[in-house]
Amino acid sequence: MPSAADPDRTSPLKSPNGVALAALSVVVLVTAAVIWYLEVRQIAFDRARLGEHAANLSHEVEVEVERALTATYAIAALVRQGHGEVRNFDAVAAEMLPFYPGADSLQLAPGGVIGHVVPLAGNEAAIGHDVLSDPKRNKEAFLARDSGRLTLAGPFNLVQGGLGAVGRLPVYLDGDDGKQTFWGFAGVLIRFPDVIEKTRLHELVGLGLDYELSRIHPDTGHKQVIATSTQAALEDPVVRTLRMPNGQWDLAVVKREGWISPFRMAMKLSFGLVFCFMGWWAARQWAELRAHRAG
Repeated sequence: MPSAADPDRTSPLKSPNGVALAALSVVVLVTAAVIWYLEVRQIAFDRARLGEHAANLSHEVEVEVERALTATYAIAALVRQGHGEVRNFDAVAAEMLPFYPGADSLQLAPGGVIGHVVPLAGNEAAIGHDVLSDPKRNKEAFLARDSGRLTLAGPFNLVQGGLGAVGRLPVYLDGDDGKQTFWGFAGVLIRFPDVIEKTRLHELVGLGLDYELSRIHPDTGHKQVIATSTQAALEDPVVRTLRMPNGQWDLAVVKREGWISPFRMAMKLSFGLVFCFMGWWAARQWAELRAHRAG
């Protein structure tokens, strides 16, 4: 007959309740680790999938902007062909606009001064604007003139009202001495959010996602929001870069409910509780059976 000093009788860890509690502690730790691992894997999967979607949308925005800016090459060709003069520019530009759906207006700026805008309605204030003399707008204009490449200025508040960006392509003409001289700019105006609405970016809201399209302002060094679906700051978003002439934009996308889904976590915790209870019950049954055999 076991004595009162028998360790199997006196040690709480040897009793069925002690064994069950010890097993429960182990099961809880294992279950928590498994839930944490599965949640980290799920978040990584969600971010990767959302990153691919954001990359596709970024490409759409790039293509839409680039398609509109290619109109500057056609305008520049007309200027060079006419040796600095484009006859019936208003009529020609009106025929060109439907082929560049992202372009809001086409511009001619001889010497850097905007002389023609098509359509003129709503853009009257831009006529006579000297982009090379405007300290708020001339940084990209000088860059275009000196580099000979297409540049994108903005987005900024337009003198004719609204938010927009202007693509400017410098035009050079051959002089009598064989040297090229700067004639002016062929320009294309794109407005926001009009150009964004031509992409699938707005569909993100219906999918439970929030987005923010922004850039770093070259003059202030601060972030400038171009388009957004929410006024709140995005928490830990997926970011994809858009390549623009002489700069870059960033598209940030995030799940509106956050990366951790309450429903998904509740389901995992429910299964975890069931597993913990089964582990505790099995350990207690085993300990009672062992104690019964020992008795």
